[in-house]
Amino acid sequence: MNIFATLGMSLAPLLLTTQAQATNVAVSITSVQNITYNPSFRSRGMTPDAVLRLKGDVSGHLKQLFVIRDKLEKGIAKLQIAFDNGEPVHLTQALVSAAIAGISTGEAAVEITEDSFSRILSADRVACRTALEALKAETLTGLFATIETMKKIPELAKQTAEREKAVIAFDKNRMSLALASDKIEMTPGMSREEKRRFILSHAS
Repeated sequence: MNIFATLGMSLAPLLLTTQAQATNVAVSITSVQNITYNPSFRSRGMTPDAVLRLKGDVSGHLKQLFVIRDKLEKGIAKLQIAFDNGEPVHLTQALVSAAIAGISTGEAAVEITEDSFSRILSADRVACRTALEALKAETLTGLFATIETMKKIPELAKQTAEREKAVIAFDKNRMSLALASDKIEMTPGMSREEKRRFILSHAS
């Protein structure tokens, strides 16, 4: 099996794991939203202990997300280099569909993150507000980066499809005459202008 086809297939589990981690990040944040329905929440907000637990949970999932996204990014980069070098690259429709689904999951996670942090930070008094705001920024940055990585899969698939559709037309008779014609050797060390004159002098 072509090495690049094998590499393309190996992206599938990475993509699914990346999608799962993006979901876990959002779930960790929504798990603290229940306190927003407490009548006294508006005045007291989250406790320092709750903030630390949230930061620990989300940071743990983000760390795993970054590691998996990095592997996915490197795999896609190898495929892109192979494609740019004219080597055969094939991405299955199942992989492309999984990437599109992953993008949707990532976008949903972004919405959940923004909404959840909005609720958390809306309290009158929030312990460690600066730390929470930094955690929100880090989370959104990680999710946006993950979405951009997953977008590269359908984009690469589009490039490969367009290259496969490209048709190069040859004049068969002219090609046959060219192959049957005398071979002309160009003297090494010629300048660009000398090469130009040489080519023009032998043009038919």
